[in-house]
Amino acid sequence: MDWRSSLRVGDTMHIVDKLLALSTRRVVEDSPFDVTSPLASSTSVARPGDGHRPPAKGRPPSRASKRQDPRSALLQRQCLKMALSIFATPQVRSLGFTSAIVGEGKTFLASATAAALASKANRPVALVDCNWEHPSLHTLYNLPDAPGLAEWARGECELAQIRHQVSPFLTVIPAGVALGDTINITRKLSAHSINSLLAETNEVLIADLPAVLTSAYGAQFAQELDAITLVVRARATWDSFIAEAHHELDNAQVEGVILNATQSRIPRWIQRML
Repeated sequence: MDWRSSLRVGDTMHIVDKLLALSTRRVVEDSPFDVTSPLASSTSVARPGDGHRPPAKGRPPSRASKRQDPRSALLQRQCLKMALSIFATPQVRSLGFTSAIVGEGKTFLASATAAALASKANRPVALVDCNWEHPSLHTLYNLPDAPGLAEWARGECELAQIRHQVSPFLTVIPAGVALGDTINITRKLSAHSINSLLAETNEVLIADLPAVLTSAYGAQFAQELDAITLVVRARATWDSFIAEAHHELDNAQVEGVILNATQSRIPRWIQRML
């Protein structure tokens, strides 16, 4: 089944219908569970404040870290299908996750997608934090907050200094410190090309972007990537916000909308087999 096939359940249906009416590009995808909740997995990453950190380098993961919630396995398969479908187009080397407002789950989804590509498909991935207003990837991966993307764009450091390899196929680039100059930094990155952050010919880029409606540069930054997904939290985001965000992203290559935190009627024992 293609990743764009939608599980349209219950009270999320009205949002899906309106999104489909707004876009003629690709069909809405929604997740059958709340992917913003922490899921125990050796390949997934934690959110800030949940007390989890990746195993220290040189130490094998504990048995507890190897146990995998069936929901986490399902999430990884969904993220992997989505990413492989989008990156199947040779011209597409960068994929951004954005949202209308903060708190939609885009950071977790971006991290989960990058981890799935790196661990399940053995595809070199650069996970880039482009959200200077709410940077978080350095916390998730226990990395220094700077130097990062902002410092590299200003010419203050070399690319090798901001690329942190956290696993054999996964590299993380922190946001760095923008110093209140996000618009000019975005323009400098546009002149460089965001794909110049990639170190290998077969490497792809996953970007955690700022929310479109709450940042001055979110929609502009989205135009620099080859593909964009809009994350919408079901039963929480107003339809008017979704419509406005879609309008702001009119010049970006929106590949689809991920409807997050839907309520599934599929029993958990069946989800384990999906």
